Amino acid sequence: KFGFNNLAQSGDRICDVYHRLCSEALTREPDILVIAIGVNDIIRWQREDGPTDMSPQARHEWWHRTLGIAKKNVEKVLIVGLTPNVEERQPCTGYDGVTPMWNLNKDTVAYNADIKAWAQEFGYPFLDVMDDWMARDYDALMHDATHPNGAGHEVLANQVFDKLKELNWIGDVR
Repeated sequence: KFGFNNLAQSGDRICDVYHRLCSEALTREPDILVIAIGVNDIIRWQREDGPTDMSPQARHEWWHRTLGIAKKNVEKVLIVGLTPNVEERQPCTGYDGVTPMWNLNKDTVAYNADIKAWAQEFGYPFLDVMDDWMARDYDALMHDATHPNGAGHEVLANQVFDKLKELNWIGDVR
């Protein structure tokens, strides 16, 4: 038996995860921490070739801060890679419902490579879901161009549970 706390917030970026980890997650004294974040870090506003919302240097800094504080406090940490984007649905609009924004798969692939490298640097397993999702009809698993819908979250949850079982961090929970 186990409990699960989903501390995700719509619109979060890796810098937000760091603050939530320090202020809320660690006070729960988790045995296992699953970090799945990043799509909002690489949004391109206004134009397809515009800069990403967070610079590569800022992403690097915030991931290192997050993984560093996790390393000091949680023994078992799983890092989950990003899912692909439905580029045919882009541009979509930002939080204001007007500003055009893009999430591009080329950015997602590059960011996944960075996240995987940082996970390895800290000795954490990385769950790469990109190829599996690309082999599926992932458009049907997406709420919008970048975020999973209920069916997509179910697929992602099953992938995480399978990885946790593979790591022998949990038993069969289904």
